[in-house]
Amino acid sequence: MALMILPFIGAVSVFDALIALTTVCLVYLTLKHARREIPEGLCRLPGPKSLPIIGNLLELGSKPYLSLTEMSKKFGDVFQIQIGTRPVVVLSGYETVKQALTKQGDDFSGRPDLYSFRFINDGKSLAFSTDQAGVWRARRKLAYSALRSFSNLEGKTPEYSCVLEEHICKESEHLIKELDTVMTTDGRFDPFRYIVVSVANVIC
Repeated sequence: MALMILPFIGAVSVFDALIALTTVCLVYLTLKHARREIPEGLCRLPGPKSLPIIGNLLELGSKPYLSLTEMSKKFGDVFQIQIGTRPVVVLSGYETVKQALTKQGDDFSGRPDLYSFRFINDGKSLAFSTDQAGVWRARRKLAYSALRSFSNLEGKTPEYSCVLEEHICKESEHLIKELDTVMTTDGRFDPFRYIVVSVANVIC
């Protein structure tokens, strides 16, 4: 077996050296690919230093809302952290959040392109899909208009404030009865199909 003498390490086989070199190169390329370049004319937001691969996950801990509150005291109402390799902008404070959601709503209305969501639902959703060419915004406007029209119509009976509430309540009661019947008969079941049908009945 061919051996190499490396300083501070000693005798190492050529195969082991190649494996180590390949690993270092892969880690470097992964980190380089994961880095987000800052557009020209913009500066990096303040924030804590992050670790490779995991970012600031260790600093968030089991109660991230408290950790982020402490960070805002140090870095201000607008700062940046890393969750894994993805940069995340954190807004803190009433005035800052109000500014982002009301006065700059169009700038903050997009959704991140998360791998987990693309894996589960192929990235297609009325609520969580990314806003490509304004598609998400158009769908949201259509859904909002439809739900608003139903919420303005009075219910058929006094116990419901509007048609939408009546429809949702009756569909919920039907879903519970359906699940109870299946559970009594089979003992166990996959609720996915029943929930999808119930949600579709409410939307349609």
